Amino acid sequence: MWYTRRKNSASLYGCTRNMIIQISTFVPLVPVAERNARGSGSGSDSATQDEPGGQPPLDSATLHAIRLDMGRWAIMALELAFLKPQGLLDDEKARKCVRNTRTPM
Repeated sequence: MWYTRRKNSASLYGCTRNMIIQISTFVPLVPVAERNARGSGSGSDSATQDEPGGQPPLDSATLHAIRLDMGRWAIMALELAFLKPQGLLDDEKARKCVRNTRTPM
């Protein structure tokens, strides 16, 4: 029984780590338009083009905030996954823990 619990918790940690790495990979640090402007050599209108999908470009601060929020959501999911089998999801300690992660609910 203990081996199975250890194996499952290690798997959950590994999946959370992979999720955070994927978030870091998919959400860029530098806006696409800014990256394209740097690489093209000409500072013409490439920096004012929309992002793929027709959305207006996001600035670096917004992208950073998105990465932090998505990482917090991944960590919160991990914490809730460990609280559930202990029967502590509705406990006041769990509520305080979730609030301390600064994750919007």
